[in-house]
Amino acid sequence: MRVCERGNEIQIELTGVAGRHEQILRAVFACRLSAAHSGDAHLLPQVSVKTRSNTMRISLRCVQGGHMEPDAVYRSLRQALFSVQPAAV
Repeated sequence: MRVCERGNEIQIELTGVAGRHEQILRAVFACRLSAAHSGDAHLLPQVSVKTRSNTMRISLRCVQGGHMEPDAVYRSLRQALFSVQPAAV
């Protein structure tokens, strides 16, 4: 997973994600919602997704007045995608 910032856009590149596209998109949208500090829907970042069988490229473009921290996006996605969850009993 690679997360970088270019202007008002955060780009996320993931490899080795075959069969996990839906889980990744849920994590990205949760991250997107938590990144909107004010809660105003018009400040939510716009999302663009390009997928292949084993890779994903995701862009989060902040609208004017909105801002996202790349480090926060990385930590949020890493926690959502790679944290070990306890087995159900």
